[in-house]
Amino acid sequence: MTATNLQQWISSPELLNKDTLYELRIALARYPYCQTLRLLYLKNLYLLHDDSFSSELRKAALYVGDRRALFYLIEGDKYVLRTETSAVGANQTLKLIDAFLSQSQTSGEVPPTSNHIEYTADYTSYLLKGDDNRTESPDVPKLHGHELIDNFIEKAKDQPLRIKPIEEDSPSEEVFPEVKDGESCFTETLAKIYIKQKKYAKALEIIRNLSIKNPEKNTYFADQIRFLEKLIINTKS
Repeated sequence: MTATNLQQWISSPELLNKDTLYELRIALARYPYCQTLRLLYLKNLYLLHDDSFSSELRKAALYVGDRRALFYLIEGDKYVLRTETSAVGANQTLKLIDAFLSQSQTSGEVPPTSNHIEYTADYTSYLLKGDDNRTESPDVPKLHGHELIDNFIEKAKDQPLRIKPIEEDSPSEEVFPEVKDGESCFTETLAKIYIKQKKYAKALEIIRNLSIKNPEKNTYFADQIRFLEKLIINTKS
């Protein structure tokens, strides 16, 4: 292995194969504390789906100074840093709200463990990207309330929302059906329509009424009430 080979593997990890794995293993035996060699060796194992990848990953965590380097090395291709400098916060907030609303259309099945790991990895990478963006692009607007929304969505996985399907002729942005006491208009469906249209105060009023009418679900609705209250505060700040 030459210095030229090493530079090529660093710039083009897709060149790593069984032959490079052998060379990296020998070099790593001679220089066990070389972080670059260890990261390349780990990447090589990952690309070849080698059985020893898991054990080497745990070992690498002891030798690598910044564990974020491990994450970006293995999962970096799945994530692209944002380059837009305008409307980033607003667009991301809408995506997170859409994800929150989509929870109401899922079944009550508990997601498998592997999915939970993927969600955790995605959220971790999101935080890491947020740190990098703040360092490299100070002009990018800070996203208000993203942690609140993410936490609420994570809780919604364990307590899926059950609502009636939204009719095709859903209420418009300005016109909504009148709500009277004792009627079934105080539904989670209507609350989510208000959230979708950024009418958080009206959605909060509906959720509070649902909480009063369903005292056995106080804990469940309390999470939604706190979420909406904090979201209202963040949108005003």
